[in-house]
Amino acid sequence: MTVRVRHLRLTGALRSYDVSFLDDDGAVRPLGLITGEISTGKTSVLQFIAYCLGRNRFPNHLEIRRSVTNALVEVELGGSVFVIERTAVERPSRTATVHSCSIEELASPHRTEELEVGSATGPGSLSHFLLADLGIAEIRLKEAPTQSASGVDRLSIRDLLRLVFVRYEDLGQEHLLRENQPPVRLKFEQVIDVLFGAHDNRAASVAAEMQRIRTEIQKHERELSTILAFMAEQHVPAEDVLGSELDELGAELEQRNAELAELEDEMSAVADFGQQQRLTHQEAARRASSALNRQRTVATQIERLTSLAAQYDQDVKKLTFAEAAGSLFDPLLVSVCPWCFQKVEAGMDESGCGVCNQALPGDAHTADSGADISRELRAVRKRRNELADYLTELHEEAHQATLDHRGAEDAARHAESALDEAMQGRFAPFIDQRDALVGAVTKLTSDIASRGRLLAMHASAGRRRAALAGLRQDLEEQSEALADAEQTTTTRADALLALNNRYASILEDFRFPKLSDPVIDSRYVPFARQQRYNELGSAGGRTLVTLAWYLAIFELAVEAGGPHPGILMIDSPQKGLKPTAGEERDEFQDPSIAASVYERLIGWAESAAGTTAQIIVVDNLPQASANEMVIVDYSADESQPPYGLIDDAVD
Repeated sequence: MTVRVRHLRLTGALRSYDVSFLDDDGAVRPLGLITGEISTGKTSVLQFIAYCLGRNRFPNHLEIRRSVTNALVEVELGGSVFVIERTAVERPSRTATVHSCSIEELASPHRTEELEVGSATGPGSLSHFLLADLGIAEIRLKEAPTQSASGVDRLSIRDLLRLVFVRYEDLGQEHLLRENQPPVRLKFEQVIDVLFGAHDNRAASVAAEMQRIRTEIQKHERELSTILAFMAEQHVPAEDVLGSELDELGAELEQRNAELAELEDEMSAVADFGQQQRLTHQEAARRASSALNRQRTVATQIERLTSLAAQYDQDVKKLTFAEAAGSLFDPLLVSVCPWCFQKVEAGMDESGCGVCNQALPGDAHTADSGADISRELRAVRKRRNELADYLTELHEEAHQATLDHRGAEDAARHAESALDEAMQGRFAPFIDQRDALVGAVTKLTSDIASRGRLLAMHASAGRRRAALAGLRQDLEEQSEALADAEQTTTTRADALLALNNRYASILEDFRFPKLSDPVIDSRYVPFARQQRYNELGSAGGRTLVTLAWYLAIFELAVEAGGPHPGILMIDSPQKGLKPTAGEERDEFQDPSIAASVYERLIGWAESAAGTTAQIIVVDNLPQASANEMVIVDYSADESQPPYGLIDDAVD
């Protein structure tokens, strides 16, 4: 079994961004190239694929943070198509959703499964889902391989991804087998053993995998039995019968909808005849509303002005009292002389002045510090009388507004009755007919939905039958593998013999200058020219050795039917093979060497084994011989699309 990438889609709030790995016939390309200018997202394509397959990192560039929320990769796995989806916001997601359909079918009903991602490797994890198809989900790797009592860890998809994704920094680095991380390095060696059947726990792992498959078979058999029993109890018709009924119901529904649309057009035309009555009713309703508003306005004015009239009444009372007080009390009564400060005796005549005893004018008692109270009193009385007159007018207007409102309401009711009577007579012939058509459409829709649910049962049963067939095939293959594991013992030495031959062959095809003693030692460390890979003085030389090492493992595992995922992603295979500006060319930068690298990739991809696997390469400017394998070429120029992976991030 292999994992082959068909499609990558990045989705965001506004749109999606796609890369397809299919050829014109809809088949996966054995070799696909992603090319173009720097900083256009080429490497991000590989990183997102690895992320969807279980890697714990995704690219976090500014344009990606702005535009991408989810990453989806469509893969071929075990002869079926799945979509693996993970969120890509801020930090790696802890779960992945596996859709049992293609990307184009996501909007249709389909089965989904939520799986754990990260350190989880057991059932219910993405790692187990992928490795189970490769037959190595139950493999245990020892923490200390030389000790029989060593602790063990379950093999993870991330362990395999180290042999699937050849990063730019992996080419020519000093720690190809993670020598700077001893626990990881030990696990890395065991993973290679697993690919070539040299794992010392192979028989036990195969037996554990067989038990897992048997459990899955029992589960699917129970589910299938339950579905079939329910279908038999409910007398569900055969699938072809349901399909025929659905076609008939669909045709009838289409006819009823057409009849309903025609009837509603006729009703619409009839409705135009009642336009005059409708306008009369609308005008009467408008007049009634206007009269009601006028009635409310006048009532509000009366309420406010009545309060003002009461205030004027209070003012008149106060001024009248003040005027009476001025005539009863002498406002200038003096008991002490202001000049000599002696007591002044009041005059005998109380009508005279209290100081000089002279006679007072007739209106002197009404004077109060020069204020003319009588004039103010007259003004207030005048305003009160005017307000009273206005209130009288308002009361008359309110009475008239009430009468107008009642009349307008009566007219509106009469107009409404006239409209109802006119329309009822015209629509009566259509009502029953429309109700019958609506009822028929509703019933047909319900019947179609019911048949669809029954067909879904058949589809569910079919999926389980297919799954059972696949599981039984897997069980048979694992049974053969168990027998093989019990009868034959493959050692690391056996694996190394084949690896060394392939490794040397690849370096020869690369035209490695002055090639001598190409070998991979007992711990899978590559050498050339009797030098360890990281001691080669040329960056180009280290790149060639690293590429040959990855390709030897990949090619042999695929050709032997080993549990390799069958996909290899390489970022910048010409690293160090081309001179930079101002740099003197060394022996590894001969143009024929870079061309030979591509010739080797193309040749193996076109071989019988290569067509069952997949190689994806990212390169700025590949060799011309690979131009036909280019999937997408990013220009970094908005006038020449595609600009880049995030093709609208042009600022």
